Amino acid sequence: MRGVTAAKACCYTLGPVHGAFQGRVRCWPVFLRLEGEPDAAVLDMLAPVERQELRRLRQRDDRLRYAATRAALRQILAREYGLPPPLNIARNASGKPMLADAAGLDFNVSHAGARALIAVTRAGQVGVDVEKTVPLQLAGLAELVCTSLEQAGLARLPVPARQVEFFRLWVGKEAVLKSVGLGIAGEHMPLLALQDDGSVQAQAPLPFDVAHIQLEMLPIANGYCAAVALSSARH
Repeated sequence: MRGVTAAKACCYTLGPVHGAFQGRVRCWPVFLRLEGEPDAAVLDMLAPVERQELRRLRQRDDRLRYAATRAALRQILAREYGLPPPLNIARNASGKPMLADAAGLDFNVSHAGARALIAVTRAGQVGVDVEKTVPLQLAGLAELVCTSLEQAGLARLPVPARQVEFFRLWVGKEAVLKSVGLGIAGEHMPLLALQDDGSVQAQAPLPFDVAHIQLEMLPIANGYCAAVALSSARH
């Protein structure tokens, strides 16, 4: 792995940083150019295990998203936090990537379409999610994501607003679950109730304490919906 400059990388561009939760979490949008294969400048920034993972991805766009997001993460960690390569990025028991050699620093990434999102914090555990807001048939899908009250609220909305609200709930809950290291644990989604003040309530017992979790929606780009969650409790 070579130096983390990324200035010559041609398949992604870092957007301006956004400070979430009064600046306790820093979030970077990543603009992806889904053309061709990952370029040499990006591949040089990946660890051997990441290159192996890259070779397992069968779709070109998936390879670009994975490689560009990992390269952008390394660029941020080197430039903003003084963590040069090689970085030991491991996974916890649930598969969440973590920095094995940087105690107190947590990160999370997500990507969809031509956008990615990277969040870094020293204030706890962070989770992010971004989704491209393509039209969805919500019948049968809403009950997998939403509480009964949220489903009733969706049903009262006109179709365009219903789609917007569904994506808000979806990305918010996925960010919450990623912040506690559970990834997209679908069985927990309809048990989470998102509140207007950014807090989260549980509709049934869960393997984590929602009292320590905050949620914030993020502006990222037209046609996308994104959220970041911060858990101040260690899981």
